[in-house]
Amino acid sequence: MNESFDVKVKDRKIDKNKNDFMLDIFSHQPCLVCPFIGKCNKTNLDQFNPKHCPWL
Repeated sequence: MNESFDVKVKDRKIDKNKNDFMLDIFSHQPCLVCPFIGKCNKTNLDQFNPKHCPWL
């Protein structure tokens, strides 16, 4: 079986000279891997996933 997915992935430019570059990387993760998922409700998951999370 040969499956293909139509998914586009964009590279992000990270400025490693900034002190918060790690937060900038990880705050764009899906909510299912977020350590603060307990702060979200069903509305927030639709609103933020996979956009920038305000809690990270």
